[in-house]
Amino acid sequence: MKQRKTKMNKTPEFVPGPPGTGKTHVWLKERYAEFLEAGYDWDRIVVLSHTNTAAEEIVKAVKNLPQLKNVPDTKLEDQICTIHSYFRGEYLPLQKYEQEEHKKFCNENVAMRNWNKGKWDKHPLYTFSSHAHGKEMTFDQYWQVCNTQSYEPYNKHHLKPLKEKYDAFRENYKKLSFEDMIDNFRFRAEVPTNIDILIVDEAQDCSKPQIKALQKAATNAKRFIFIGDPDQTIHEYAGSDPDFFYKLASTQEAKDNELKEGLRCGETINKICKNIIAPVWDKWGVNAVRTWTPVEGVVGNSYWIPSIEQSCEASKILINKINMKLGTQGDLKKPSAVAITSPIKGSQLRSPSQCPYR
Repeated sequence: MKQRKTKMNKTPEFVPGPPGTGKTHVWLKERYAEFLEAGYDWDRIVVLSHTNTAAEEIVKAVKNLPQLKNVPDTKLEDQICTIHSYFRGEYLPLQKYEQEEHKKFCNENVAMRNWNKGKWDKHPLYTFSSHAHGKEMTFDQYWQVCNTQSYEPYNKHHLKPLKEKYDAFRENYKKLSFEDMIDNFRFRAEVPTNIDILIVDEAQDCSKPQIKALQKAATNAKRFIFIGDPDQTIHEYAGSDPDFFYKLASTQEAKDNELKEGLRCGETINKICKNIIAPVWDKWGVNAVRTWTPVEGVVGNSYWIPSIEQSCEASKILINKINMKLGTQGDLKKPSAVAITSPIKGSQLRSPSQCPYR
C-alpha cells in the first residue's frame, strides 16, 4: 500500500510568554481544556516539557478537568511527560543508562576514575557527549569549538577513546542515554506518531536534535505548538538555538499569540529586564518586542552595588539570604556592579543615592 507523503519538518506555531505570564497554569491549562471541548481525545493530545518536575506541574494543572475525571494519572503521564520519556516510549522502551551502569563502566575503564568532583551523571564524558549531540557535531567538530577546560582533567586523546567505549557499552548492554532516546526516534522510527495535538512547554530549551525529533513527531498532527520565551534561551552550550526561536517569535502570528500580562514581576524587575534585553529586540524587529506588563500595584526596591570594594546594607541582606539558602557559612563573595530587586508591594524605586552605603 502506497503511503501518503507527509512533511517531516513542520514549523510549529509559537506562543511567546515572558517570565511569570502564566504559560503553564493559565495558558496551557486553558488550551488543553479547549482542545478537549472541541472533541479531541485526551490520548491524542501530547504535552511535553524538559523536566519531570515541569511535567508533573502540567499534570496537576489539567487532571481535574471534567473530561479527565476517569483517566488514571499513570495514563495521563504517558501523554504529559518529558521529551526524552516520550521518545523513549515511541521507539524501543529500553532501560536508561543509570548509576549502576556507570559504576560497571568505570570498573571496566580505569580512566573514568580520574574525575570525582560531583554527581556521576556530570562526568566530563557524559557532558561532552550531551553537548556535542545538542550541537549536532561529531566528536572532532565539537572539540574544535568547545571550551576544552570544561572537560578537564581529560584532553582529546583521553576522551575520544572513552567516548567510543561508552557508545559500545550502551549498545552491548542495551541501555539508553538521553541522546539515544532522541536519535532512536529521529533516525530509526519508521513512522511519526499518530497524534492530533503536540504542545511543547519551555520550548526555547530544546536542542537542535530535539527540535527535529519533535517536528517528525508532529508530522500528522493538526496542531503543533511551541510555548516559551526566546529571551530565556540560556542553554546554547547544550545545543539550544536562539536564532531559531527568535525567528519563530518575530512573526506577526507570534505577536498575536503573545502572553502579555505579567503575574509575577513588579515594575522594577520588569523595567530592568526590558532594558537589558532591548538591544536583542531591536535586532529582531518590532514583532520581537514583548509587551509584558508588570504586576499591578507592585513596584519593588532596586539597590545598586557599584563595586566589590564598597558595601551597603542591601548587599549584606542579599548575601546573607543566599548563604542561608545554600547552607554556606558566609563565604560567598559580594557581587560587583549588580542590581538587586525585591517585589515589595507599594514600595518606591530607590535610587543609588538613597541606598545606605558605608
